[in-house]
Amino acid sequence: MAIDLCIQENILSEFLKRNYQEVAKMLNLQYDQDAEYRIIRQEGIEQGERKKAVEMAKEMLQDGNELEKISKYTKLSLSILKKLASEI
Repeated sequence: MAIDLCIQENILSEFLKRNYQEVAKMLNLQYDQDAEYRIIRQEGIEQGERKKAVEMAKEMLQDGNELEKISKYTKLSLSILKKLASEI
């Protein structure tokens, strides 16, 4: 109904006529708070895992391990490991 009203009032009418179905789908999407919380939790877990990997890499660097070995166990790229090595 909102799309039709905008077209009648000549508000973005050409755009809405061309993209009617896509805009209608977007308007029908509902906010899902549980999904948002799941995404936020997952991002937090990923950040925590990355932080642990960096700490582990620093310890391995201090112990004299080779970059390739550290990369294998931490899944960090060689460029990141080189940067960490230069900071130690």
